[in-house]
Amino acid sequence: MATENGFKIHRRQNFRVLEVNGFDTIVFGCPPGIVKEFSRRKEDLPLHYMIPIRTFVKGRNNFDFEFIIYSFLFFRKEKQKINIYCTRQQKARFKTILNETLFGPRFKHLLQAQFRRFCNSEDFSVQDFKKMDEFLDKVAGNKALSNLFDKLLREHTGDRVTEGKTAEFFSKKIRIPTWLVRKKIKNLEKTLARNYLVCAQLRKEMELFGLVTEKGRNRFIGNVVDFHLFDKDQAVYIAGLGDKRKKLKIVQRRPSAFEVLRKSEKICTIDISHLDMMPRPVDIEPLQRPYMGVTFLGVGSGFAHNREDSCLIAWSEGKGIMVDAFSDSTNCAMKYGVTDNDIVYMFLTHVHSDHDSGLAEKILSGQRTKVISTRIIFESFLRKLEAITCFPQDVVEGFIDFLEVEPHKKTKLPGFKNTYFTFDYSLHSIPAGRFRLSYKDAEGNETTLSHSGDTKYDVDKINKWYEEGMFSKKRRDQVLGFVWDADLIIHDVGGGTLHTELKSLEKIDDELARKIVLVHQHYDPVPHPRLKFAVEGETIVLIQDAPASKGLPHIEAIKNVVLFKDLKNSDLLDMLNHSEVVKYQQDEYVFSQNDEGNDCYVILDGFAEIIIDGKPFAVYEKGKFFGELAITTNNPRRRASIRAKIPLTLLKIPRQVYKQFNLPLIQDDFYKIRNYFNDVMHPSLLASLAFGKIIRWSKDEDIFPS
Repeated sequence: MATENGFKIHRRQNFRVLEVNGFDTIVFGCPPGIVKEFSRRKEDLPLHYMIPIRTFVKGRNNFDFEFIIYSFLFFRKEKQKINIYCTRQQKARFKTILNETLFGPRFKHLLQAQFRRFCNSEDFSVQDFKKMDEFLDKVAGNKALSNLFDKLLREHTGDRVTEGKTAEFFSKKIRIPTWLVRKKIKNLEKTLARNYLVCAQLRKEMELFGLVTEKGRNRFIGNVVDFHLFDKDQAVYIAGLGDKRKKLKIVQRRPSAFEVLRKSEKICTIDISHLDMMPRPVDIEPLQRPYMGVTFLGVGSGFAHNREDSCLIAWSEGKGIMVDAFSDSTNCAMKYGVTDNDIVYMFLTHVHSDHDSGLAEKILSGQRTKVISTRIIFESFLRKLEAITCFPQDVVEGFIDFLEVEPHKKTKLPGFKNTYFTFDYSLHSIPAGRFRLSYKDAEGNETTLSHSGDTKYDVDKINKWYEEGMFSKKRRDQVLGFVWDADLIIHDVGGGTLHTELKSLEKIDDELARKIVLVHQHYDPVPHPRLKFAVEGETIVLIQDAPASKGLPHIEAIKNVVLFKDLKNSDLLDMLNHSEVVKYQQDEYVFSQNDEGNDCYVILDGFAEIIIDGKPFAVYEKGKFFGELAITTNNPRRRASIRAKIPLTLLKIPRQVYKQFNLPLIQDDFYKIRNYFNDVMHPSLLASLAFGKIIRWSKDEDIFPS
């Protein structure tokens, strides 16, 4: 309710809600989790949303309206349109995002991404890539080829015959460009056919859940959303509830700072240009990392207000693969004793915001990130991220080490000794992935965990779709199979049109049911006699202890520390031999502020709390270091107190050893190692999102001038 002076502002996490007498409620900002916040408060979603010009603040997205759209489409009984107030450019970006998330990539984008590996293998030039994209654009629009595929599916033609007839079509009825023919690529028509069929099948599966055809997308969006554009004075107007002649004027005076006027009189200002910082966890639960297993950070759906979005860490060889990071997942992981340095890869299943928002934050914070996915899913993510941030796709991709996987191809993961990853597309409204992760021990025994991803598992419905010609027999069997050959099976149970219903899994036999753990929980789980629901913070162990190792146990923990990046392995071993491993119990102090220091420390395990002038300042994790200033500058005094947040294991490096190995002088090399503790966007991402333009800046320059 508005107050006696006619208005009230509600402060929420990274957004504000304005109530003005005689007007609809207005929301300023659109961060991840906004739908859950209203649900948590048992409040209906408002109809009006003011999008700030600056849509990315310190690596955090303020342009995440996907679940607002989904809520109005799928849960709102009364069909009402959403009012979005934004710039003309943001409107175009808005539509790009919805094209990827609500409908899925256009067919030409599926083809272009699928053929990227082929083009790279044939050493295509930049010009060749461009010409190939133009050719694939024509292939995407070839109705006769599409009709042939549909006919072959309806007739349940085998995969080999389907590929042969498609290759024949390419050979006889599609004019393959002369430049491509001249390359004399072996089995070109078969290669074209095989990759085309992957995309055609994906499109067919997306159509099972499709809301509209490709051509009708913009019209569909227009039926759901009314866009109101800021004028040349950065102003928009909102009409009153009863008397439409009454107007609120809202002016964005500077990026993310709004002035609200009624009858030309300012009634309030709303500034969302700064983040509302999420509190760091007060208590951290020490985690005994399994050699192989899984830790659940979140188990809910994007609508479940009392649970985090589904996110887990799959462990193998004691190293983690984070699956579908949600916004601020780093802080959540810390609560359960998991550090950034525990995570070797991020697996991106698909580009709905409850599955990719944490990955976007991690990339744009400046952390170089290793991502596993298919090229189709990855390029959809890049298009979406470009629309959110204005960063060109090639700039964003430059901060990612991308590991491309192919369906049903068992891939040995780089950085692991005996761990293998197998991918398959799940059955969803947009391209989405699932996987099997296997570890093979010295005797050749394999332990496997699988993850269904977001998927529609319904045996009767899938068989019906097969009979109607939506799948080949092989693909139907893949959709119904794949995840079940595992020791631990993590399965979606989100329900509804796009997800698996609990009743569909109740038909599974007892042996498989004992292996299943359910995630993506939309409703509060009710104890089930045969099926287990995952719990946030829970770790399930498949293999507890690592096999005996001959090497020094701590070298892996420090080899990637930025301080030591220029040291050879032999020097690292020498430094370890001349340093000391020390341990501290929870709440024990390593040193106190103003002590004289002769050593620096690297965290091997646990968390250390940094306290300055008696106040908690930060929490450092495995791989971070501290105490270096006292031994590399002219001031030997400790700048802070260090306390063990949980049991803490450190590598203690004496001053003389530090100097012996020519480690960095911090005051000279600070900007080279600034990433050792970084919670803001990295300056080498050369862009300002103030006005949605690419703007270069240098160190110490005011990035967002008044």
